[in-house]
Amino acid sequence: MEQLQKWAHVAEITGAIAVVLSLLYVGYQVKENTEAQQSETEMNLFTLGYELDSWYKDPDFVALVAQADSDYSALSLTGQLQYERYVLMQLNLWAYALKSFERGQIDAGEWQAWNNYFTVEIGRAGWRAAYDKWRDGYHPNFQQHVDSAIRAP
Repeated sequence: MEQLQKWAHVAEITGAIAVVLSLLYVGYQVKENTEAQQSETEMNLFTLGYELDSWYKDPDFVALVAQADSDYSALSLTGQLQYERYVLMQLNLWAYALKSFERGQIDAGEWQAWNNYFTVEIGRAGWRAAYDKWRDGYHPNFQQHVDSAIRAP
């Protein structure tokens, strides 16, 4: 009987060790998955940003941006629509970066870099005009974030 109790204790200890090892392995897998997801999200942000920056290869669009920033109201209706679509796509990218940060899909440093960039952009006259026109089309949390960026010194 004593021998049986010893084997029961050994089995109990072995089982406990197996559970701990299993938990460590699951933790490692979660960490790996999180890092892969963060990397994928960062790549999505860079790809989307690159695609939007490609608009600047068109000299007519660059002229449109310059005009929007100096006197947005002087743009033709067509020019306003084109510029607004560009700004809205950028705002969507900012909203995506914010949501990704809130979900832990990008780290604080990555978020801060994107947020700093967009905070500067929203200070431009054309951006503000487009945002003010389409503001209500965004999630209230994002609206609050952008509004606080606008109010920041």
